[in-house]
Amino acid sequence: MSRIGRRVGQDIERQTGADVGGGISMSVGPVSLATVQLGAWAFAPESSKIPRQIGRHVASVKFSSRPIRGGFDGRLIEKPAYLDRYERGGWHPFVTVRDSSAAVWIMLRERGRNQEITNLLAIVAAEDNLMLTKVSGNLSSMIREAIALGTDGAFLGDALSQAGLIEDEAPDDSLDAAP
Repeated sequence: MSRIGRRVGQDIERQTGADVGGGISMSVGPVSLATVQLGAWAFAPESSKIPRQIGRHVASVKFSSRPIRGGFDGRLIEKPAYLDRYERGGWHPFVTVRDSSAAVWIMLRERGRNQEITNLLAIVAAEDNLMLTKVSGNLSSMIREAIALGTDGAFLGDALSQAGLIEDEAPDDSLDAAP
């Protein structure tokens, strides 16, 4: 993460004139994630049940944070050149957002016979911070489980049905019937 953070930071500096500092990078692997799961279960078994259930599909998380100082306008930032390397490695652009206060790129990588999502890379450049996060694991299963839990009125509440992404119930035909 430190290499991609440095490269993306260099692109931001060239394109905006802002200064991107050194920052920090960290990784959390399977042992650390299992420890967090155990701690959540021990100290808050009921309130952490759904996040633990969804989080068990994550194998590792890497992140980096770097300060941005100086003039910043997210509209001026083009896609970081280093992301071309990711695209050649089988990653696909998923979301790109740019406005005056931020620039965001999210990329996914699929693998296996069923093209399961195995990796997610998020880069967020905001007015005072460059954040990079890479998540690896069985992310397709995590997404499916989160959606299934959301349809039960739990973790995601009614957000998916309100957005029109899923239907909670069969349509009520009684409204169309003549009185």
